[in-house]
Amino acid sequence: GQLSQFLAMTGPASMLLETSTASTTMSGVLGGTANLSELVEQAGIDGSIVGATDLSINIDVAPLPGLDEPGRVFLSGGGFYMTNTGTDAEQAAAWEFMKFVNEVEQQKTMHLKGSYLPINPAVRDDPEVQSVWQNDAAGQWLATAYGQIAGIDTSFPGPVIGPFTEQRDAFNESLERVLLGGEDPAEVLADTEATLNEALEDYADANF
Repeated sequence: GQLSQFLAMTGPASMLLETSTASTTMSGVLGGTANLSELVEQAGIDGSIVGATDLSINIDVAPLPGLDEPGRVFLSGGGFYMTNTGTDAEQAAAWEFMKFVNEVEQQKTMHLKGSYLPINPAVRDDPEVQSVWQNDAAGQWLATAYGQIAGIDTSFPGPVIGPFTEQRDAFNESLERVLLGGEDPAEVLADTEATLNEALEDYADANF
């Protein structure tokens, strides 16, 4: 469902910054086990994209580029949280579920089938996971991503980025307006700048 993947397939891009959870999908498309036309339809993108079914491309991964050195990344994505607003029974059930989800077998399934990086370190040493990391394309990509997570510098917390959700929405809307709507880039840029400035002012006023 990521537009940047289609840009790579059609030629305008040669490097993408992508989530690790795209690994099994992209491997399936390139290996013929996933139907690209169905992915295009699910993404709501017009099937007339030129070259969208030309898979004569070579894709590999590398550590995330950086100003000082590659691979300096931060944890992001979904998370499991348990609140204290439920009943004692609900909280107990939630805790049991969280323990279940983080057991090795469940973490393996999420990793090998859904490309999520495991947080249980025992998964890393599992023979099946090691075999996939060494012998499967998606597994090799996931091993690269996991290596970056394993090397996170806890004393390097990352930037304060302000109103992230508003920024992301503005960027996504601007890309869609230019790439899918054919609008004038200069006009879209001006609108996006105004939207981002307003979001930054609101963020500053809220004193976060």
